Amino acid sequence: MSQALPMEAVITVHGPGQLLRAFRKRMIKSFAEEAPEGRLQEQPSDDGVVFAYSSSEGVPFPSLVALSTHYPDCVVGILWSKASSSGETTLQNGQVKEASRDSLLGGRIPQAIELAADGTLRLALALDIGHDGMLGYCATADAETWFKLASRPDAPELLTVGGDGSAWDECWRDGHCAPVLPAQAFSGTERRTLESLAAAFRAEWLWYAHAPAEQTIVEQQRYAAARRPVRPINVKSLKLAEQSGSRLSSLAAEQAWVMERLRTTWAQDTTQ
Repeated sequence: MSQALPMEAVITVHGPGQLLRAFRKRMIKSFAEEAPEGRLQEQPSDDGVVFAYSSSEGVPFPSLVALSTHYPDCVVGILWSKASSSGETTLQNGQVKEASRDSLLGGRIPQAIELAADGTLRLALALDIGHDGMLGYCATADAETWFKLASRPDAPELLTVGGDGSAWDECWRDGHCAPVLPAQAFSGTERRTLESLAAAFRAEWLWYAHAPAEQTIVEQQRYAAARRPVRPINVKSLKLAEQSGSRLSSLAAEQAWVMERLRTTWAQDTTQ
């Protein structure tokens, strides 16, 4: 993709003192290993740990989710801005506690979700749009993938991931799927973008039946009480309770074709 606009963020961590010190140490190490192009600078603070972060490739959200899961007693606040867009997210124990409208459907991040009458996930996506194309995360109740498209509805090729998740290895054209030979490995920027899209969407919207019981017990109970079917990938109960319709979208009118392209290709294949 073309050169991304710079993103600025302030990351604040609160928690017990001993855990804060451990969190700080692991965060510095994780960012150095997984986001070496970014600039992480610790800020003076009498309350918690505060970092300023800047990068043209965005905040390494998966790293923060992993750290938050490892230190469940710590609360992570992320305040970010990029061009005319901004948002705020709070993480605890790997879950989104609060998020600004810029981080949700209806904000500036192009996303969409379709639900069946019983709350089953039919199709969901989140997009990153560059000057030379689109990268995205997509999910149904049975599968999920990353995808790559040109930024126009007449673009013939849709690339998806069917293998180990590190390369484009499927090409959809005219409704049919063919292997990409040889598979096209992700660039560093592509991987970071895709992982961030997926992590943010999953944390806000989804829970997985295969996750450890201690992480899913509440959702399992809520689904049983509501007599909803549990599928491999499910929409969080509180999100279902907030919604009044079967489809939500922040896609612009000229982006609606992306949802249809995925519905009639990859998504259709996963539900057959």
